[in-house]
Amino acid sequence: MSMTTPSPHGNEARELGAWAWQQLRRHPLLFTAAVVSAAILVWHGLKAFLMGLHVAHGPEHWRGLGWFLGAGGVLVAYVAWTSWIDRNRLIVDAFSFEEALRRADLWDNPRYKRPTLVRVKERANGDVELIVAGLPASIWQRDEIATPFCASFGVERFRSVTQDPKRRDRVHLVLASGSLDQVVKAASREPGTRRLPKPRVKRDRDDEESHPAVSFLLGYGHDGKVFWRLPTWPHLLIAGSTGSGKSTLIRQILTQALEGGWLVYLVDPKGGVDYLELLPRLAEPMKEFPQDALPLLEALWATHRERLTKLKEAGASSLREAQERGFLLEEKPILLIVDELSIFTSSTGGKDEKDIRNRAHAYLERFALASRATGIVLLLSAQYPTAEILGSQIRQQVWRICGRVDDEIASRTILGVPGAEKLPPDKPGRFLYVEHGELKEFQVIRH
Repeated sequence: MSMTTPSPHGNEARELGAWAWQQLRRHPLLFTAAVVSAAILVWHGLKAFLMGLHVAHGPEHWRGLGWFLGAGGVLVAYVAWTSWIDRNRLIVDAFSFEEALRRADLWDNPRYKRPTLVRVKERANGDVELIVAGLPASIWQRDEIATPFCASFGVERFRSVTQDPKRRDRVHLVLASGSLDQVVKAASREPGTRRLPKPRVKRDRDDEESHPAVSFLLGYGHDGKVFWRLPTWPHLLIAGSTGSGKSTLIRQILTQALEGGWLVYLVDPKGGVDYLELLPRLAEPMKEFPQDALPLLEALWATHRERLTKLKEAGASSLREAQERGFLLEEKPILLIVDELSIFTSSTGGKDEKDIRNRAHAYLERFALASRATGIVLLLSAQYPTAEILGSQIRQQVWRICGRVDDEIASRTILGVPGAEKLPPDKPGRFLYVEHGELKEFQVIRH
């Protein structure tokens, strides 16, 4: 029985075909023109060879020379153009994925099931997200797997490795080829411009514009815009040491709320120096001390109770639902900002002062637990929110984001994971948050 010996040039032909198919998908028109130009070059080259290069210096000679030089120019333009636009682009396809698996010893390794590439997504900052099936996240996080796999694509590491929350057999691998600075630079490339270049990825809700009735724009992350979405998290806690950018972020949210017609109240022991031009637009004068803030909290709680009664009469479960049905349109959403939560937990002062602080803190806990339905939103800030400062109700009901802190313990206290202590001190406005178990980063951009 005769056996067919595989061609020694099979791999080269396969790689050439893969490269051609990749180029055709990325640059269809230009690649087609280059192929036609190459065919013209070959044709005129063969024609000149067969004629022995004895072509008279007439119209035929100059016509052939024009075709030859023109086709060559198209090829040169193709190579230059594609090299320029793809210089920083990370290309992932079935062929490069297979090569990466071979480098990581995952292609024919009997210990592991061979992974399969399900989908590739490009992120706004140049990162590439691979959705891979076949191996759990714990395997991909091993250095002996991750290092050679990432090196195959020319990157040092994974930015993140997370299990798919819906499909447990799939893992999301993000190759760290881009940086958040690229996103920030793209978002600020023109005065008054806040749009990012759209990657070739379908997004769910991240491309929607900020609407103060539903969400506030916080900044830009590796996936594009980052929003504080009120239906998901009705209250927000911003933590971070001095100079981390907390006031800048509060100022951005405050501005959006005022522009959206919200009633905004501010409690700030610093005297509101970070928001001076916005103070006249507040619903009431800024409160600086706990004894001034307590009557405000009592009045807002009375408003909360009145709105609950009106909601029951309207047969609605929330202010938003009632207004969508045409009821309670005169009721505006309320944003209560406390720019340093620790003023309500300080142990200094006499018995009366401590009683005032305890009562004020108790009201904040009530709002955190019950005011989602009545449209009263808390925006809290703290340098180091301990368990005593937060309280159990506030901790469970707020979305926590964190700027730079002094140590890992502070990061774990706020986010539950380390990382905030490593944020660059020379980039105020850089924050971390946790989403679906993944630590994510964004940058506040001042308007």
